[in-house]
This record gives sequence, structure tokens and C-alpha cells, in this order.
Amino acid sequence: MISLGSKGMMPTAALLLLWIVLCVNVLADDAVPVGVAAVRSAMMMEEVALHGTLVAVRTSRLSTEVDGLVEAVHADDGDRVKRDAVLVELDRRIAEIELSQAAAELEAAVATVKETRRRHLELKALKETRHVAESVAAAQAAQIEIDQAAVSAAKARLARNRQVLRQHSIRAPFDAVVRRKSVERGEWVENNTTLLELVDVSNLRLDVPVPQQYFAEVEEQTAVEIRFDALPKNQFEAQVTRKIPVSDPASRTFRVRIDLANDEGILAPGMSARVVLKLIDNNREAPVVVPRDAIVRKPDGSVRVWVVVTEDGVTKAIPRPVETGRSYRDHFEVLNAAVAPGDRVIVRGNEILRPGQSILIAEEIELEL
Repeated sequence: MISLGSKGMMPTAALLLLWIVLCVNVLADDAVPVGVAAVRSAMMMEEVALHGTLVAVRTSRLSTEVDGLVEAVHADDGDRVKRDAVLVELDRRIAEIELSQAAAELEAAVATVKETRRRHLELKALKETRHVAESVAAAQAAQIEIDQAAVSAAKARLARNRQVLRQHSIRAPFDAVVRRKSVERGEWVENNTTLLELVDVSNLRLDVPVPQQYFAEVEEQTAVEIRFDALPKNQFEAQVTRKIPVSDPASRTFRVRIDLANDEGILAPGMSARVVLKLIDNNREAPVVVPRDAIVRKPDGSVRVWVVVTEDGVTKAIPRPVETGRSYRDHFEVLNAAVAPGDRVIVRGNEILRPGQSILIAEEIELEL
């Protein structure tokens, strides 16, 4: 017990205790300065982090259409080649001989037709003077058609031999990089033998497996952010080019493709990437969102926000329990009806508040979603 002194004066300890109590009461009645922000409805963008692999849009395994001996190889691993450049040449000597032979056969066939027509004109004149039988003249006319057919056949053989000669030079079908050279000069190659593997590195594609729960939200034109593990300082902005609506039954994912131009030449097929899909569900109403700093998490796991209310001319802080949903950057989606658009929530100074605490709005904070 605390007793008074003989002269009715309070002991020093009692006076100190009384002073502390009075100070606490005074401080408790003082308004706490806070910063507030408005609650609003807005479509939230969900960021889904995934991984993908960069692949080439076009690859080619160059092969030969004819058998032959490799005469020259004009490209090696890693070389950049232009479209229509000659990369491999086969020995052309036999093909050139056969081409010359076909050209000579065509000349002979043309000469034969000329001679047959000349004789036909002679026989036609003799038939009019009855010095030759009509059947002989008719047979000569038929021979013209036979010889003309021989000319057509000779032209076809010549065209074929020209094509075969062209096939002895293997050309690049597009601008590319040589991934692998498979032959050397002096090797004998047969039809369909792979000579070179080419990769078009100017246009690449990122294949990304996406969990099936996001199937409805991913669309062509969905925005993405990309960072490659080999280029951690570079961030690329792109869009989904194609959504492939076929699920992988093992992983429960479907693929999306993102086309990327490689104008600077810093990307290469096979690179791994971290991909962030920016998803917006346009099929649902805009949810109520609050700033991240307004969320106060308690040790028992509950979540609440402090709402600004004015009662009898006094501005106070009232706690309201909230159930949060998706988050995007500086905002959380509120799933229950604890707050509504237009409410103001405390985002600065909400760590020391108590229910009904008088507050002084020192700052109105405008946050961008």
C-alpha cells in the first residue's frame, strides 16, 4: 500500500506514478499523424513467373538430291551464310558430259525434223504431178510428227540434265548460321545424306509451358517480360504470338509461343529464359483493391486494414478484417466487403494505432496501379 506522510504530503514515488499516468492519458488523446490512400475498383494484372527455352523458327538439314563426290565445302561450323550462297559442290564432270550429250542429241533431233519437212515438201510437189503415190506423201507427213516428238523428248532430257548439274551445287535456302558441318572434301555422298545443318538466328521463338489453370486468361497479344539467364541485365518486352490449345497430359500444361526478332544478334537458340506473363481476366468485374502498405498482418494470421472514419467531427482509425486475393505490385485484391471504393485506408503510421484512435491526416497518397 502507498500511505500519505504525517503532513498530508504525497511521497515522491506516488507523485511520479501520478505524473506518468497523466502523461500517458494526454498522449493517448493526441491525434496521430498518418498517410492515407483511396480504395478503388480496378482490373488487376496478375504476374505469372514461368520458364521457357529459345528455339529457332527455321532450321534446315541440307542434303544432296544426287549421289556424288564432294568437290568443295565452302562453310564451316559457326559461319554466317547468305541465302542462295553455294555451300557444297559435288564433282560435276560426269553431269557436264551428260549435259553436252543431251544438247547434241537435241541438235540432231532438230536437224532431223528439218530434213523430214524438206522431203515432205518434195513429195507433196511430186504427188501433185502424180509422180509419187499419195500414201508415200502421207507417211512422210506422219514422220514429221514422229521426229517432232523426238525433239520434245530431247529438250526434256536437256532440261533434266541441266537440273541435275544444278543439283551438284548445294545452296543455302535462307540467311543462316551453320550449326554443324557433316562432310569433307573427297567424301562420297548419296541421295538424302545430310551435309550441313543450318539455323536461322534472325527470328527466334520462345516456347513456354503454362499451367492449365491460366488457359482462359492467356490470349494472343498478352504482354510478357523476358529475362534470359545468359543476359541478366537485359529485359525484353514482347507479346504472346500464339496459344497452342493442346494440353500436355503429363505436366498439365499448354504451350504459348513468343516470337522475338534478333536484330542485334545477341540471342541464340537454346537460351533459357525467365518469363513473366501479365494476365488480366476480362471476364470478371473489376475487383476492389487496396494499397499493399495498408495491409497489416497480425501474429495470429489475421489480416486487417485501418479505415478512416469521421464521427462527431473527430477523425478516427477503425480496423476492419479483410480477406486478400491476388496481388500486383503495390496493391492487393480484397475479396470480402470490408472496404468499398471511395473509402480511405491508412498506409503510413498504421503500425501504432489502436481502435478508435484519433488521427491527423498529414498526407494524401496517390498510388498507381
